[in-house]
Amino acid sequence: MSAINRIAHAAKVARGLTWGDALRYAHKMVKNSNEVQLITFVKKSGKQTTRVVSLKWTDFVTPVGGPRRPKGMRIVADLAKAAAMDYPIISFYADMVVSTSRL
Repeated sequence: MSAINRIAHAAKVARGLTWGDALRYAHKMVKNSNEVQLITFVKKSGKQTTRVVSLKWTDFVTPVGGPRRPKGMRIVADLAKAAAMDYPIISFYADMVVSTSRL
């Protein structure tokens, strides 16, 4: 449930929704994406953070090409950022992941 609350809070603040509408929006967002995970990882700064992400980042941003990503780097879409109408793509290295859980 905390994953839904994280997304709902971002949607409420950015979109000006009521809490009930924000919860419905967040639930729909998670329900429509079958690759949603709660991931805890260590940022470059050394701080540990938890994000609700979709492994299917191409559902949120169209790939445009570019250099190959470094070995071990994972690219995902942060659903709270997507709900807040912010650029949702984040990346981290697989060896920095502390825990993952499917939703």
